[in-house]
Amino acid sequence: MTAGLPDLARAGLRFDIGAPAPGAVTITLDRSQRRNAMTPGMWHGLAQIGQALPPGSNCLRRQPCGDSLNRRQIMLRVFRLPRCARPILCSLLALVALGQPQRKDVLVGAKLTPGFDMGVNSSENRTDWLMNEGGDLKMAYPAGQTWGAVFITVGKPKQPPRPFRDFSAYKVLTIEMKGATGGEQVDIGIKTNTQVDDGSETKVPVRLSSDWKPYQIRLDRFDGTDPSKLYVVTEFVFPGSDAVTVFARNITYSK
Repeated sequence: MTAGLPDLARAGLRFDIGAPAPGAVTITLDRSQRRNAMTPGMWHGLAQIGQALPPGSNCLRRQPCGDSLNRRQIMLRVFRLPRCARPILCSLLALVALGQPQRKDVLVGAKLTPGFDMGVNSSENRTDWLMNEGGDLKMAYPAGQTWGAVFITVGKPKQPPRPFRDFSAYKVLTIEMKGATGGEQVDIGIKTNTQVDDGSETKVPVRLSSDWKPYQIRLDRFDGTDPSKLYVVTEFVFPGSDAVTVFARNITYSK
């Protein structure tokens, strides 16, 4: 860690002055355990490094570090560039940091965005109550069950080990929903790739009206769930034995 800079290691960065030679600076993007290594913390760390570059540190070159095929590690080496170019580098890094997407769509209408899949089940192994109506999803939870769930996952639903995506840049989950008659309750949840399938994850109950309405839930309401390692990015959980019909569309994460 360099004086005046945050804990770069936590952001997956290394900043070495005088390496590999006097007058050079090496910036290493090092999160080899992650397939998608770039995070907002890393971008902001890069912008702060750009501001802290010492005089005489100069040209920017990128080369892979470690496994060059998956590019999980990238090394940036700064050599001799005119001092007048340093503000350009700083501005570019800051612009990239500020340019992080403000939202992530999971479901557009009734269509999942790439990389996500969906499953449905109940206590009696009923899987016939989820329907795609073209512009929305219809969940007709059947009577006589102890519980039922519709869940959207990173990749196809599978047994552990499970993949995950980092949603820690976002603060709010928004889902457009309505009930068939109004007054229906559905519990909304999210889960990491290591949480067990026993229903113990935190869920937020939502009471629906018969009109379409966007329901916003802050991610910090899901106690015990780490948004940086989400496997189930949205779940609709139905408790009880009464039949309930709920409609949903347009699922989005936002800052």
